[in-house]
Formats: sequence, C-alpha cells, structure tokens
Amino acid sequence: MENRTVDVFLTELASGAPTPGGGGASAVCGGIAAALGSMVGNLTSGKKKYAEYQEEIEATIAKCGALVKEFEALGKKDEEVFAPLAKAYSIPKEQEGRLRQMRQRRS
Repeated sequence: MENRTVDVFLTELASGAPTPGGGGASAVCGGIAAALGSMVGNLTSGKKKYAEYQEEIEATIAKCGALVKEFEALGKKDEEVFAPLAKAYSIPKEQEGRLRQMRQRRS
C-alpha cells in the first residue's frame, strides 16, 4: 500500500478489487489528517509569537509523525487480513452447494 502512487491507489480503490477498500481508504484519510497536523506544527515551530508553546508544538509534531506511521501500518494490515477473507467469500457457486450439503449431513 505504501508504495502506490495516489493515482494507482484511487484507481484500485474505485475498482471491484477487494483491496484496497474501506479500511485502506480510512487509513489513508487518517494518515493525511495526521500529516496535516504535523504540517501546522512545523509551520508554527520556532516562531517567536508561539515560543511559550514550543515544547507542546514539538510534542504534537512527534505525535502526528507517529500517527502517520500507525495509519500506514493499519492500512497495510487491513489489506493483509482482508484479502484472504475476500477470497473465501468468492467461493464458486457449485462449491457453495457442496458446502451446504456437507453441513446438512453433519446436522
């Protein structure tokens, strides 16, 4: 996920492919929000007007950086765990009938 361009990610997201999906899109949105928070902190850091808040600004920048990495990891994890589930959901119809028969025999 982290090596895709925005264009590729959006094209894949819009397709019928199982991943990326809602989890990946949510992770990207969270990462963007955290990155914007970091941007504001970096634009504010070192300004005389906000000198009394410098320690908090630096802590916020660090927290936002950690959140960006966390959202990246969550997006990757979502894709890793959802792909096998999507594959399981795509069992061919003829196999579904066989699975139903096997379940009925067990009952």
